[in-house]
Amino acid sequence: MTDRRADDLATQLLAHPTATEARAWLMRADGVVRTLGETDSPTDCLAFVDEWYDAGAVAVIATEIVAHELEDLEGTRHFENTGHLLVQLPKDPLRRKGVFQLHARVVARLGFDPTPDVGQEYLYCPLD
Repeated sequence: MTDRRADDLATQLLAHPTATEARAWLMRADGVVRTLGETDSPTDCLAFVDEWYDAGAVAVIATEIVAHELEDLEGTRHFENTGHLLVQLPKDPLRRKGVFQLHARVVARLGFDPTPDVGQEYLYCPLD
């Protein structure tokens, strides 16, 4: 059974002008420090995205990315961050289960309930 409404939020977040594949975004070599949620380490963030792919994700999309600058004695440093990931789910039931299990662990640390599998194409993952 598929609940079409389950992907309504994903549709909105995918339409955001900053929506981009998370690994490619984190790895851009342009001097901007990019992070996810409350994590300060771009390396840890990249490892986190890789966990989703290892669990079975088809794609991991970062969206609603916010840019900011910090000026100090070293000059102006540029940062980007998001607390919003969309995970494109596989059709294979075993791989889907792996993605939903990872999601349950991640959202439990934030105090949220896991999202049930209702046949949706995307899974929203808040990071902060």
